[in-house]
Parts: sequence; C-alpha cells; structure tokens
Amino acid sequence: MELEVKPKSKSLRPGVRTLEKKNKQLSNATKELEEKVKNLQQKTSQTTTRSSRSLPKLQSRSQSTPNRLRELPTTPMVAQRTRRASSTVTSRIREREAEFTKQVQDRDEQIARLKERLKILSKKLGDYSAGRILTNKEKNVKEEGVELQNIIKQVTKERLQLERHLQMANDSLQRNNGVDVQRYIELETRNNQLKQQLNSLDGLQQEHKLVELQFKEKEEASNCDLQKRVVQLQDVSEECHELKSTLVKVESEYFSAKSEVVNLSGKVRNLENVLEEMHKAAENRREIERQHKEALENLKRKREEEVEQIDLAKEMEAIKKFSFLDDEDNDNSFSSPSAEPNLEIDAIMAKLEQDNKGNEDYCDLHYNPASYTDHNSIHWGYLLESSIF
Repeated sequence: MELEVKPKSKSLRPGVRTLEKKNKQLSNATKELEEKVKNLQQKTSQTTTRSSRSLPKLQSRSQSTPNRLRELPTTPMVAQRTRRASSTVTSRIREREAEFTKQVQDRDEQIARLKERLKILSKKLGDYSAGRILTNKEKNVKEEGVELQNIIKQVTKERLQLERHLQMANDSLQRNNGVDVQRYIELETRNNQLKQQLNSLDGLQQEHKLVELQFKEKEEASNCDLQKRVVQLQDVSEECHELKSTLVKVESEYFSAKSEVVNLSGKVRNLENVLEEMHKAAENRREIERQHKEALENLKRKREEEVEQIDLAKEMEAIKKFSFLDDEDNDNSFSSPSAEPNLEIDAIMAKLEQDNKGNEDYCDLHYNPASYTDHNSIHWGYLLESSIF
C-alpha cells in the first residue's frame, strides 16, 4: 500500500508546476493582447485625425470643382466622357461600400462570437468550482486565449485593410471631382462603428481579465485542496505502513498457530487411536473374563461330576471291601482277629479326608484366584494321588 501511494503524491507536484507555467503563459498572452488593443486605439485615433484634416480640403476642392467645370467647354463628347467616368466611379464606390458593409457585418458577427465564448468561459470557470479536472480547463482557457489572439490579429488586419481602403477612397475622391459629402459622413459613421467595436473589444478584454482573476483565485483554492489531499495521502500512507506491519505480525502468529494446530491434531489422532485400542483391549478383556468364568464354571461342573464319580467309585469299592471283609469275617469267625482289616479301614478314611481337602482347595481357587499359587502344589499332589489310587 505504501508503494502505491507515494507515486501519486509525486505525480501531483509536476501537475502544479505545469499549472504555474500555464498561468504565466496566459498572463503573457493577456499582456500582448493589451498592447495590441492599445496600438489599434492609437491607429484609429490617427485615422480620425487624418479624416478630420482631409475634410476642409475636400470641401474646398468640391467647391472649386464646379467653377472649373463651368469654365470647361460644354461639348457633347466631353459631357459623355464625364458621365461615363462619373458612372464608373459611382459603381466602384458602391461596390466598395458593399464590401465595407460586408466586412463590418463580419466583424460584428465575430464580436458576438467572442462574447459567446467569454460567456462559455465564465460558465466553465463556474463549473470548475464543482470539481472538474484542472488540466482540461486550463487547456480550454489556453485555446480560447489563442483564439482571442487570432481574432484580434484578424481585426487588426481588417482595420489596416479598411484604412488602406479609406486612403484609396480619399485618393479616388481627390482624383475624382464628383464625390459628395454624404460619402464622408458614411465613412465617419463607419469609423464611429469601428470605435464602438474597439470599445466592445476593450470590454471583452476587461472581462477576460476578470475571468483570469477568477481563474487564479480558483486555482489557488484548488492548490490548497491539493495540498490538503497530499497531507491526507501522507496520513493514509503512514496508516497503510502500520497496517502492513501489523499484518506481518498477524501472519506470523497465524502460521505459528497453524503449526500448533497441526501438531495438536496429530496428538489428538494418536490419542484417539490409543483410546480405540484401549476400548478394544477392554472389550477383549471382558471377553476373556467371560470366557474364563465360563471355563471355570465348566471346570467346576466337570470337577463336581468327577468328584461325584470318584466318590461313587470309592463308595462302591468301600462297599465291596466291606462286603469282602464281612465275608472273610464270616469265614474266619472262628479264627483270631488280626490287625490287617483295621489298617485297610484307616487307609480308606484317610483317602476320603484327602478328597474332601481337594474339593475345598478347588472352591478356594475358584473364589480366590490369588491363592492358586499357594494351593497349586496341593492340587497337583491330590491329582497324582487320585490317579495313583
């Protein structure tokens, strides 16, 4: 943002310089116009003095010419020649008068155009305060000033041509004796018209000066506005620099936070995987515990069934032994009692006690698995004894 604002502030300075140059050029052009108008006024005053000086001479000549005509011989050929000459002179004078009238009309039209252009200039300068572009206004003002210079040059040329025509007319009047005073009066009226036109040109020049003053005032106001805008642009550039520095800091914080978020997301995923594994392990543990309980119950049932079968087998054996002993006792009733049957009975009772102890150990192992290691040797010893038996 700072790089974009600085060129704008630099580009405004040459614009102000160009405005100053154009103002100087316009002031020089107005001075030249003033000098040209003064020269025109001097020339018109000189022409009026010359015409006023030539009046008495013309009157004296006009008074002397009829006397001379009277003295001339009145022949028909001379009369025809004089008529022809007078007719040609009058026709030429009329043509010149028509040309002069056309030129005067053209000049009046040019003056009206100048007035319209000055009005347009004043309107444009009024619109300038509404916020239009300075460069276009200055170009238009300069072009219109150049046009005014060209028009004044044309007016001077026409003025010189008119003076030449007046001199030619004076010469022709001096040469021709049939010139009336009315022609001189018409020339005076035209001269007065030219003076009025010059006065109108002076008024236009004054209006042009006023327009220039207004333009200068508005230009100064626009320069003040430009200075204010330059100050505002500097403030904006400083704010943009501060915002740029804060943006860099925020971006660095953003990238660091983004990296932390990535790391934390990886850790969270790992923890989620660990939790899933823990849930699976807990489910597996529950399944194993359930299977273990089922296995223990099955073992308990089988053990009880085996114990019952063993007890039944032992009882059957004991019954058989008792029956066998009873038979032997009956057979040996008459013989003396021996110590062997008593020993066999003691052995059977000891085995029954051992079986009861084995059942108690199995119950303790089912309800207290920690005591499995303590009773393991007893259980295996019991199993070995039962297998041997």
